[in-house]
Amino acid sequence: GVKVCSNGSAWYQGAAVSSLSASVTPETIPLTDLTDAYADYTTLNNMIIGRAGATALTAGAQYNTFIGELAGAMTANSTAATDFNTAVGYRALTALTTGNENVAIGESALAANTTGSLNTVIGNNAMDDNLSGTNNTAVGKRALESNVAKQESTAVGYWAMRYADSGAAAITYNTALGAFALQGAVGGQATNTGTNNTALGHSALMAVTSGGSNVAIGALTGDTLTTGGTNILIGYDVDTPAVGTSNHLNIGGTIYGDVSTDN
Repeated sequence: GVKVCSNGSAWYQGAAVSSLSASVTPETIPLTDLTDAYADYTTLNNMIIGRAGATALTAGAQYNTFIGELAGAMTANSTAATDFNTAVGYRALTALTTGNENVAIGESALAANTTGSLNTVIGNNAMDDNLSGTNNTAVGKRALESNVAKQESTAVGYWAMRYADSGAAAITYNTALGAFALQGAVGGQATNTGTNNTALGHSALMAVTSGGSNVAIGALTGDTLTTGGTNILIGYDVDTPAVGTSNHLNIGGTIYGDVSTDN
């Protein structure tokens, strides 16, 4: 059974979580007595709480946990292959069809995801444009928001990789850690195509579009670079000579080199 609480200290029984009253005698109640909850632990091991009418998944879907209004695959969207998903928050994973093993926590996290699988997303609007992208990790508000089909990106931080490439499926090998890291050109989802980039620090490589194989470590490091590639930048606010420079080494603004010639 499940207990529900209205005041943070005492537990009460009620017809629905939203209508509990302190005058109700405390009692443990089964989850199925809540009007906005659905559970089938015996055969399919699904739990749904907070959805209007507590509608179930399509028959055969298993091991899903959906908490929040419109959270998780709605009945019309899901299939018998919609398995092992966890969605917590308003509209989290609401469009899910056959995707499996996703974790979406936050308002509209992975909201458009249909067939994408193995994504871990935490934050409001994080990856909410994703349709089929797989094996991605996004943590932070709007992190990796515009990703549609790309795979194996890691974005941690407020707006990290927000304007990610919205193109066809492919592995990006991009890693961004820090607010605005690898954000991409505003509104340039179709042209932010760079791959193999590593950005560690607030706003690191934030303007990169097609540039690839760059490493930037430090706040504001490489934040003006757009199309250049194979650069190594280390230190606070360290940049390349121009937005399209490639093969440039800059450590702390004191050590320089040409990566292509090892000089």
